[in-house]
Amino acid sequence: MRQVRETKAGKSISAWIITRGQRHVATVQAYYGDSGRVQVDVWHASRMTDGTFPELQQRSASGYGYDKLTAALSGLTIDGIRLHDHAEPAEKGSCEGLRGANWDAAKKDYGNYFYAPGLEILTALGYTVIQAI
Repeated sequence: MRQVRETKAGKSISAWIITRGQRHVATVQAYYGDSGRVQVDVWHASRMTDGTFPELQQRSASGYGYDKLTAALSGLTIDGIRLHDHAEPAEKGSCEGLRGANWDAAKKDYGNYFYAPGLEILTALGYTVIQAI
C-alpha cells in the first residue's frame, strides 16, 4: 500500500508549522499545480496586539528554472518578519540570518550580504520550522 505522500495529491501539497518556543505562530501551506505554478497560504495562529488575527496571506509564482516556493513566499510576513527571495540584498548587521557573498580578502569581509531566503530566515531568527507534509 502506498503512503499518502506518495500519491499524486500528496506530492502536490506541502505544509509547515512555525513555532517560537511553545507558541504556534503560523501554518504555511503550498500547492504545486500541474502547470508549474506554486500557490502559498500563510495562516497566522497568534492574535495581534488588538486581539484580531492577521489576514490570510496568499501569493503564487510560476515559470521555469527557479525556486517558485521561495518566490511565492517573498514579501509575505510571519510574526512581523518579512520573507525574502534569493539574492535580496541586505545591509551588513541589519538582522540575523544574513548570508555573505563575494569575499574581499583585502577587507577580510564579504562584499555583499543577502537575506536568508524563504522560511530559512525564521530558523536563523530562532523559530522552529517543521515540515508537516
